[in-house]
Amino acid sequence: KQAIPRLKRLAVQPISNETDLEANRLLVKYLSNCSEILESLRAIATVDPEVSNRVHLADCELSLGHKLEAQKILQPLLNSSSAEYKFRIQKTYYDSLETPEPLVAISWLARLSASAPTKSEKNYYRGRAEELLEYKVAPDNLAELSKDLSLGEPLPKIKYRYGLSLAHQKNFSSAKSEFDDVVKLSPNTELAEKAKRILTQLEARSIVD
Repeated sequence: KQAIPRLKRLAVQPISNETDLEANRLLVKYLSNCSEILESLRAIATVDPEVSNRVHLADCELSLGHKLEAQKILQPLLNSSSAEYKFRIQKTYYDSLETPEPLVAISWLARLSASAPTKSEKNYYRGRAEELLEYKVAPDNLAELSKDLSLGEPLPKIKYRYGLSLAHQKNFSSAKSEFDDVVKLSPNTELAEKAKRILTQLEARSIVD
């Protein structure tokens, strides 16, 4: 604690040498209040744009209500191959969005379900996506989502609901394609069995027609 005032004097921005950099890093290490370390985090990320530094900065920006700043920092990192930070990057970015439309939210929640590090977190985000899918999205609006293979686990339910919508519209060929995908994407599940039964009905209809 006694060293903090001295660190604040040494932690100048912009950073011009290793002493400045180390002073800023120490200040960030010993202080947890984002309002006190924000300028240090910005300076560190400028001279050392490692993923960890930029993610830490984005977290702080968001905690202070700077949503657009957090998004600008994270946008180039969204397709990062770093398994260590992928979920954190996606979660912070999703949290920075201003009440996204249901289709956008479902897409992001599916990503979070896929990248979440624990089973309970995966189930939580998948459940939220499926809840939105059930109550906030009309089946007719699922065409775009049904083509997005990156959605992971929620995709079979999306395709199932979209297939039902197509069948009700008497677009049987496209409906069969969606139900076929359900069977392929989620074999040996109750949803796949339901899709198979509908496919049998559609095949019978095709023969009659």
